[in-house]
Amino acid sequence: MSYKKLICLTLIYLSAYLSHLFLPLHAAETSNTSKKLSEGSVAVVGDTYFLAQYDDWSIKCIKAPEGQPDPCQLYQQLLDINSNPVADIHIFILSDGVNTQAGASLMTPLETLLTENILFSIDNGPIKVYEFSFCNVSGCVARMRLTEEDLSNFKRGNWAQAKIFSARNPNMEVTASLSLKGFTAALKSLNRVILEN
Repeated sequence: MSYKKLICLTLIYLSAYLSHLFLPLHAAETSNTSKKLSEGSVAVVGDTYFLAQYDDWSIKCIKAPEGQPDPCQLYQQLLDINSNPVADIHIFILSDGVNTQAGASLMTPLETLLTENILFSIDNGPIKVYEFSFCNVSGCVARMRLTEEDLSNFKRGNWAQAKIFSARNPNMEVTASLSLKGFTAALKSLNRVILEN
């Protein structure tokens, strides 16, 4: 499969993720669209499911049509200071066996102040600014291109933080924390899944 075709296929499935993986945060906790497949159970095309768990990171996949690999991504909810979920992150890998690129989609609730963007940092490292790409009924999405240095920082780090602002109260800053425990093992497993497909 060519690299261009692989990117197109992944973007198609990413659209599917955005349509039903990024549920409103209160609905995400009770939804059964994402589940851990029990032994002997069969997912149907379009189902999302948890393939594996590595500490605080999950590998989340969507069932593809027969003959096509199930696209999988790393997943975690970001929590505020009171341990309430305030954002979701999906990290995906594109690889044709030679070239590898990584990206992420970070979704925040509606009524996020989009003009302030997302301020993202790992431990006490430099702050990166990511612009929002679009909003839908479930929330607002910022796309993040992850470099090799970014991935290395994820592997070495303990925590990442995303700072967002409320549209209702622009002076209210919300810090959402992302645990990096288990990231290295989860990323290694995700790469293995991709290569096996």
